[in-house]
Amino acid sequence: MCYTNHALDQFLEDLLDIGIQPESLVRLGGKSTLRTKPLGVFEQSTTFKHSKASWRVIEGLRSELDHLKDRLRDAFARYQSAIVQKEHLMQYLEFPPEDPGFNAALTVPEASDGMTHIGKRGKAVNRFYLLDRWSQGMDAGIFKKHIPKASHRIWRLDMPARHVKLANWRLEILKERASDFHLIIQEYNNCLSRLDRMFNEKNAHIIKSKRIVGCTTTAAAMYVKELQAASPDVLLVEEAGEILESHIITALGCRTKQLILIGDHKRMRNKKWRNILLLVLKPFFCKRPQVKEKLQRGRSVHGNRHCTKGEERFQLPASTT
Repeated sequence: MCYTNHALDQFLEDLLDIGIQPESLVRLGGKSTLRTKPLGVFEQSTTFKHSKASWRVIEGLRSELDHLKDRLRDAFARYQSAIVQKEHLMQYLEFPPEDPGFNAALTVPEASDGMTHIGKRGKAVNRFYLLDRWSQGMDAGIFKKHIPKASHRIWRLDMPARHVKLANWRLEILKERASDFHLIIQEYNNCLSRLDRMFNEKNAHIIKSKRIVGCTTTAAAMYVKELQAASPDVLLVEEAGEILESHIITALGCRTKQLILIGDHKRMRNKKWRNILLLVLKPFFCKRPQVKEKLQRGRSVHGNRHCTKGEERFQLPASTT
């Protein structure tokens, strides 16, 4: 495993130079040279074939993905509209997570004799009559004498308190829509991952059949399942001074017996700590190229002829005050 594609290609070319057959090698990674391109996992020929049962599973997953795509479009359209209508508010108040009294206070009572309630100017009262009046800071109108005592406290709320309640209800409805959208996304991703694993069985078969597997740290993260299935006995890491421990752990298998690290931890400082060092020294305007130039001229910052990274000192600029 190497940090860069260049180092990986150089390593594989050296293996070819000493007589190792290309049939024993496979390369996992992005850019490659003309010589190492035939070693890519997608360039390998294999006799692996999916069984009929596997194809039935694949077709089932594809059908499920199509169904989830439609659900995603609908859920995203509902969330994107971001318009909470009166009907949505009344549906939310039927099963509110807080005070259930609002549903009884804002629901228009049905006439027991089958008659229709008439408001001002002889117009029929719709189901949002009480919600509209409550939202506008008014009383219950024609139902003022029919409001149950338990709902009087709701109608006594002032206008700012009513606005706060309405805003909270709209926010909770939007949260429910976002939660539904998120759950469908998770289902879609899980289904897609299962389908990818089915198709990656071919790559896992190729990797497992090879004697030597060469990869970059990025490829090790992409093919982690396949590498775990192959579980190599020996893991050799080039440019180990620049690779984080988490990347190395990714390539370790349950049958790995030996780990070989190649790299100068002083000459090739880990990029994570190098970035932290640059952030720390940024206020002092101390740039690494300045230090590198001084070392190339044969003298370190603190005056010695030679030094290593462990002994290196950084020179701060002279004070301007």
